Amino acid sequence: RASDMKLQYDDLVMGSGVSGMTVSLLLAGTGRRVLLLEKSNAVGGSMQRFRRNSVPFDTGFHFTTNFTGCMGDMIRMLGLEDELECVPIGTNVIIGGRRLRIPRGRDRACAYLCGEFPGEKEKIRRYFETEKRIYDNTALFDLRTPGGFTAAQFLDEDFISLADYLDSLGVSGELRAILASFATCHGTPPSEISLADHCRVSYGLLDDLVRVKGGGGAFVEAFLRKARELGITILTGTTMEACLELEKKRCHKVLLTDGSEVSFENCFMTIHPHGIAKILPQSVQSEDFRKRIGEFGETCGFFTVFCTLDPPVPEFHQELSSCFSTPDVEMILSGRHPEATATAVMLTWETASGGEQRQTLTAFETVFPEETREWENTVHRNRPPSYSAYKQAKAQGIIKKVLQVYPQFEGHLKLAETASMLTYRDYLSPFGSAYGIRQRMEQHNLFGRLPIRNFYVLGQSALLPGAMGAMLSAFVIWRKLIGEEIYRKMPGLNS
Repeated sequence: RASDMKLQYDDLVMGSGVSGMTVSLLLAGTGRRVLLLEKSNAVGGSMQRFRRNSVPFDTGFHFTTNFTGCMGDMIRMLGLEDELECVPIGTNVIIGGRRLRIPRGRDRACAYLCGEFPGEKEKIRRYFETEKRIYDNTALFDLRTPGGFTAAQFLDEDFISLADYLDSLGVSGELRAILASFATCHGTPPSEISLADHCRVSYGLLDDLVRVKGGGGAFVEAFLRKARELGITILTGTTMEACLELEKKRCHKVLLTDGSEVSFENCFMTIHPHGIAKILPQSVQSEDFRKRIGEFGETCGFFTVFCTLDPPVPEFHQELSSCFSTPDVEMILSGRHPEATATAVMLTWETASGGEQRQTLTAFETVFPEETREWENTVHRNRPPSYSAYKQAKAQGIIKKVLQVYPQFEGHLKLAETASMLTYRDYLSPFGSAYGIRQRMEQHNLFGRLPIRNFYVLGQSALLPGAMGAMLSAFVIWRKLIGEEIYRKMPGLNS
């Protein structure tokens, strides 16, 4: 691309993670000319996959809620329902050597836990009733009702922490860890996240946990096919360098890192809030704006091991096992106790390049920046032997924990790859955190219109973490911009 190239689009989207892909499809679907920028060399963000010895592995998207309700509505409105297939997976929670196999469906899960903790039945039922009421009364999840999720509505549970609520029920020990276990899917300690936001994340995962056949790669491939159909332009290895012609708090032209200039009507930034603060001119950032961003805290990260099982083992089931070294989830997610960890083990069947089916195991364990602090100023492929030794020891420690849960895998596990927080920092998140910023109670996240009035921010740090939350943020912004009249006519909304 020539450095003096001048591009003209209706909308500029920065970042090609699931929120960037979603908002690009929504905008292009209403006839707008869209340019999508991705600073890395591949589209997809945490939805990307990689291969080792022809076997595919997911980097950051391992499971989700089934494509019913809000998630299903979004998939249908994007026109992807025929391209994505859900596969039910089992759910296990292991605490102190005790293994609980949580059945599918909220009613069955509630009954199962009541049977496992007979003295806590009333507390369990109250928690499940509260979680369902929060979900049912969250306008954010309502894509169908006129006005629907665009109306900001707070519940009483938005102002009480998960920890305080569990205290009020008198829940402790293993049961407390189980009810708070999906906190590892938003990365915010129970004392910091509101009861409402925790339940919004956990409700669907507890009710109907699935994986997508083909993992995050299926999303990326479906997006790319749809993007070609809609005429979306995608530039990889490129991002925004500077704003040009800033006037009356609006900017309609920017310089890209490849030297080209882009003119547009609106810009949608799906990148980390700290990345946004670096790009926006200092002249438009108030002291309060900079202070707010500076106060955002990062979630935990993960150290991940990727394995194949060779030879394959009999009775292999696609499932998620969450292993807690302590029932104190607060301690695990605070980062103050390195020995307190949660380790998720994901078992999946994958299709290798030659078409053969392979058994894979991905285990990801909570970690924090202190663990890799001594190498934080080093770069990929140029780190000292001590870093390699750290990764090797860490991987062996996680594999040892895996074999405690799955002793039948002894002699079958073949390590394919490892990833530390620095790995994720190099390829995905600027800090290596798993879920962007912590979703702290009463925190004013960066979402919606920015100090440059035709710039908007969305993504997993905006409303709720994870794929569903990131997609929802795109729907909210897009719906407000196009208006209800166009929105109500969108295919898939009333199917």
